[in-house]
Amino acid sequence: MNSRLILWEALVEAYDNFYSLMLINVLWFLVTLPLVTAPAAAAGLYYSTNHLAHHGSFSWRIFFEGFRKHFWLGWRWALVNLFVLVVLAANFIFYGGFEGDWTTLVRGGVIWLVILWLLLQLYTFPLLLEQVDRRMLVAVRNSVVLYIKSPGLSLGLIVLFILIAVLSSILWIPWIIISVSLITFLTQKVMLAVLETVPSK
Repeated sequence: MNSRLILWEALVEAYDNFYSLMLINVLWFLVTLPLVTAPAAAAGLYYSTNHLAHHGSFSWRIFFEGFRKHFWLGWRWALVNLFVLVVLAANFIFYGGFEGDWTTLVRGGVIWLVILWLLLQLYTFPLLLEQVDRRMLVAVRNSVVLYIKSPGLSLGLIVLFILIAVLSSILWIPWIIISVSLITFLTQKVMLAVLETVPSK
C-alpha cells in the first residue's frame, strides 16, 4: 500500500470536491453554534463527507439527513468521549495532589492516554458509519486495527492534519469555511483505502 499515493489521491479528490466540502463545513459550523446540537452536527458532517468519500454527490439535504438519521449515534459518541476525557482529567488532577517523581510519570502517562484516545477518534466515528455493529467499543477496537494495519499512512495523515490545523489557527477563517470537513473527508478516504486491504469475513 503506497501511503503517499493514497494521501495524494485523497487531496486531489478533496480539491475536486472543494465547493461541496465548503458547504458541508459552513453547515456544520452554523448548526454547531447552539452547542446542544453539536453532536448531531458532527454526525451530519461525518455522514456528508462519508457520502463524498464513496464518490457520491452532495446537497444540503444530505447533511440534514445525516443529522436526523444519526442524531443519537452522534450523542452516544460525544458522551462516551466526554466520559473518557473527564475520567482522564480527574486522574491527572488527583495525582497532582501527591509529591514525588512517580506522580510526574503517572501524570505523563495520563497525558499520553488522552493523546492516544484522541488519535483513535480520528477513525472511530467514520467506522461507526461503516460498521454493521455500531457499538462504540467495536469502533475503538477497529480504530486500533487501522493504526496497526497502516502505521505509515496514519502517521502521514496526522502530520497533514497538524499542518492544516496550524494554518487554520493562524488564519482562523478556514475553520469556518473548509478545515473541519477537509480533515473528516481525508480521514474517510484513508480509512476506506485501508479497509479495502482487510479481507472480508
